[in-house]
Order: sequence, then C-alpha cells, then structure tokens
Amino acid sequence: MVWSEVAVLPINGSMHEPSLRTSRLVIAGALASAIAIGTVGFLIGRSTSPNPGPPVAASSPSPAIATPTPVEQPRILARADIIALGDRAADAAASRRPLPQDIASLAGRRFELAIPFGCTGPSPEGADLPLSWRYDARTKALRIHVQLVDWQAPDWNLVDPSAASGKIEGIWVNWPWSSAEVCPENGGQAVATGAEPITLPGQTLAVGQLVRADSGKARAPRAFDAVKQVAPEQLNAARGFVLKVTGRIGKWPDGQPVRCIQPAGIEQQPLCLAAVSLEELRVQNPLSGDSVAIWSIGHTAQRD
Repeated sequence: MVWSEVAVLPINGSMHEPSLRTSRLVIAGALASAIAIGTVGFLIGRSTSPNPGPPVAASSPSPAIATPTPVEQPRILARADIIALGDRAADAAASRRPLPQDIASLAGRRFELAIPFGCTGPSPEGADLPLSWRYDARTKALRIHVQLVDWQAPDWNLVDPSAASGKIEGIWVNWPWSSAEVCPENGGQAVATGAEPITLPGQTLAVGQLVRADSGKARAPRAFDAVKQVAPEQLNAARGFVLKVTGRIGKWPDGQPVRCIQPAGIEQQPLCLAAVSLEELRVQNPLSGDSVAIWSIGHTAQRD
C-alpha cells in the first residue's frame, strides 16, 4: 500500500509543509483505524456464523458379511414320481436294458405316495380287500381296513440268500397309469371279493420292503383297522378315501431300487416292485380333508 502525504491548510489560509511528526501521527492513526475495523468485522462474523459442532471422525466402510446360501433339500417324491419310476423300470426290463443311473440315485429319497381306494362306495359284506371301507349309518361308525400284501422274496426273483429267508410286505398302487391322487368323479373299478390278495389286470406297480424271517415262524400279513364316528354329510361314497404311504426309497439286495419281472414271458407287461422303507400309513377323507386314521409302521396302535 502506498501512502501519500496530505497537505493541511491552516484556517488563516496559509499553507505549510507537513512536519515529520505530523505525518507519522497520520499514518499511525490510519493503521489503528484499519486494525480496529478488521477486529470488529471478525468478531461480528464469528458471532453470526453457525456452530460447526464437534468434529466427526470419518467412518471407514464396514466389511461385507457373506450370507451362507442355504442348502436346498430334495423335494419329497409324490405319486407321479413313483409312477414314472415304475414306467422307466418296466421299459428297461422289457428291453433287457439296465436301469438308468438316475433311478439308482433315488435311494434314500423321501416319498409320499397317495393311493385312492373305495371309489365305488363301501366294500360288500364279507369282502376281504387290502383296502376297503364301510359305514354304519345307524351308529355313524366309519370302518377303515388296510392290509399289507405279503410276497415271498423268490416271487420277485430276489435270490440273495438273506432275502430268500424272509418275506416282502407292501401294497399295490391302484391305477398306475394315472397320477391323480383322489378318486375320479363318477368312476368305477373292478373289485376282488376273494379272501386272498390277487393280481388284478391293473396291478403292475407296487411298493414293498423286505421283512426278515423270525426264527422260521409264520407271520400273517399285517392289517390295520380303525373305527371313527363320522357324520353322514362328511362322507361322499363316490369319492372314496385316500391312503397316504410315506417313507424312503430303499434298495433290493442287488443294489437297485426297483425290481421288475415278467412271469408270463415277454408278452406280459412287466410287474415292478419299488423297494421302500415304510414309515407311516395315513387315511384321509378327500371330502373334508381330515385324517381318519394314522399308523406308524412297526406299531399297530391307531392314533386319531
């Protein structure tokens, strides 16, 4: 900054040169004024500016947490899967080809097989069917009968020494050409009235498990019976009932989960038996959706 000297005119009009002392006083006064003005401006600006608050430490980004992907459980095999299993096994047997590898890999998988029965109404008096029901309108008592079928192991060409000494118990799958899990409306089916289980034309697929012989003692096929009070409006004779068979796919002594045979030769449709480990039998009323009876395999006690 350049300061210029200022001439001071006296009142009487005469002009005098400024003295050194006078110039210094003028310069000092100007500096003092500038400092005072700057200080006042600083104080005013500070008092009116917003409070910035305490300093905030910069946060570092938190590391991403990897969420483990849940292991997807295999779905439970249903009626359609069991039927497809039997169809492919029958095709391989009729063609004299080994079972596809993906069929062998099904061992251990859980299944729930729906078997409709009694679709034409209650069973006739005196009939001894593996699956049947009867209803007493007077007492409102519904009676359900489920009987497992027994086969000898050699009947299915199971020649393993341990298998030949035991039996196979299981059940035929009604209408193995249909994946429907309930009785068809206004449908009909052939019925057997004999006391002994027989093979009907449509009985080409069954599920069963190997039962070891108990010291050579004969054992009758296991039967499960239940009686339950049911109101008439909760029944529909044309829709029958549904047996839900649950368990796991197993293996026969040869390591395969399905065994197919053709007792009458190559002109006969193969009969196939899927190896299973039975766990539970459940009878359901398709009209109400209620469970009429539940049995745990290995225990004959009924649970309502």
